[in-house]
Amino acid sequence: MVSERRSEQRQPLELKIRLDIGGGQVLLTRDLSVCGAFVDTQKPLPIGKEVQARLELPTGPHDRKHRLELRLEVRHHNKEYLTHQGNGPFRGMGVRFLRMSIEERNLLVKYLDWVAASC
Repeated sequence: MVSERRSEQRQPLELKIRLDIGGGQVLLTRDLSVCGAFVDTQKPLPIGKEVQARLELPTGPHDRKHRLELRLEVRHHNKEYLTHQGNGPFRGMGVRFLRMSIEERNLLVKYLDWVAASC
C-alpha cells in the first residue's frame, strides 16, 4: 500500500481519461485532485512512464464541458485500491499531472471545489 503523501485532497470521481498510447486508451479515474488521479486499469503503465492525456470535465460551475490537455507520469501501481467511500477494490495506477496550462489548472480547481461543495 502506498503511504499518503499528497498535498491536495482527492475527490472520488469517475471521469473518462484518454491516454495517448496504442491508438488511444480510454480509462476511468476513481479519484481526482489538482495534482493527480487514480486511474482504473488492469494493465498499468510502467512506473515513471510519461504520457499525454485528455480529461473531459463534465458540466460544473462553468456550465459547459472543458477538455484538459495533460502530461502525466505514472507514480505507483495498486493491485487493490478502495476509494475514500470504500468502493472497490480497483486495480490501477496513481498518476501525477506534470503539465497543464494555468487556465486548465484554474478550471480543475473550480470544478473540484464545486464537487466538494455539492457533497
